Amino acid sequence: MQATDLDNDGVNTFFFDLKFTDDKGAQYFSINQNTGEIRIIKALDRDFPNGLAEFKFTVEVADMPPGQNPLIGYGDVTVRPIDVNDNAPLFLEEYMQLSVLEEQDPSKYWSHTSVKVCSSVDNCKIITNYNTTQIL
Repeated sequence: MQATDLDNDGVNTFFFDLKFTDDKGAQYFSINQNTGEIRIIKALDRDFPNGLAEFKFTVEVADMPPGQNPLIGYGDVTVRPIDVNDNAPLFLEEYMQLSVLEEQDPSKYWSHTSVKVCSSVDNCKIITNYNTTQIL
């Protein structure tokens, strides 16, 4: 983060701090108190149940050290991790069974499979594939 101050001909020393509204964000981000450089201190995860689709926090910048009556400015930050394909699809049933009549035409039959695919808790979908399968 960068800060400017019109006092002192623009030559200032700033003191940066992060303010979080929850405990989760503090696990992932830190700021250099003197430079305002924000760092990720723990790998971000966008996916449920451990991750978040976005992280929000506030950067506080003071023009003097705490305790010396500084003037303080604030900037809001939103970080939205880019989702990567890191969750394997899940079959809806642990065991699947397919029955075929012994008198059925041996060349073809219909089968289907359903898979649950999630990229977040709010972004799950069930994909059902209907296939014509050749029996050899």
